[in-house]
Amino acid sequence: MFNKRGQELSTGTIILLILGVIVLVLLVVGFTSGWDKLLPFISSSNVDAIKTQCSTACAVEGDYDYCKSPRTLVPSKGADKLVGVTCYYLSQHFSTYGIESCNLDCGASIAPVSWAETGLTDPTKKFTASEVTEALKKLCANNANSYSGKYLQVFVDADKDNTKTQRLISYACPAKN
Repeated sequence: MFNKRGQELSTGTIILLILGVIVLVLLVVGFTSGWDKLLPFISSSNVDAIKTQCSTACAVEGDYDYCKSPRTLVPSKGADKLVGVTCYYLSQHFSTYGIESCNLDCGASIAPVSWAETGLTDPTKKFTASEVTEALKKLCANNANSYSGKYLQVFVDADKDNTKTQRLISYACPAKN
């Protein structure tokens, strides 16, 4: 008889072990560095989903969902991600994404604010969302008659770390008694 001191591993077992290690490494890299870097050919755009959400909100006359509910729009590669945008804002200012206007009267409850009105005038500084929110809060307090019960909205470039992100910041002014 042959002297066998251990059991041999079949070729199939070795191949399965190698494939298992490769899958494990891919999972670790995907979860730690992000799937878009590992698999850039997979589209991560959610424009169609946002269009569906907006048309549904309009069809059921969902005032809050269409006019005020913040969404994050992730367009195709190369375009800026839009954070905090509403269906109403997209339909008014970003027609390229195909969000249709709705017959809801969003203008009665929303007050768009220009960057100059916020009082944040340092052109060299990138302001945080909380700094912009505080400026909107002060704007509400100083113009209580004009902005009572309205959502103030200002669109800012939030690209501090070159993530190609723009943000719509909203603040609900308290209703005047």
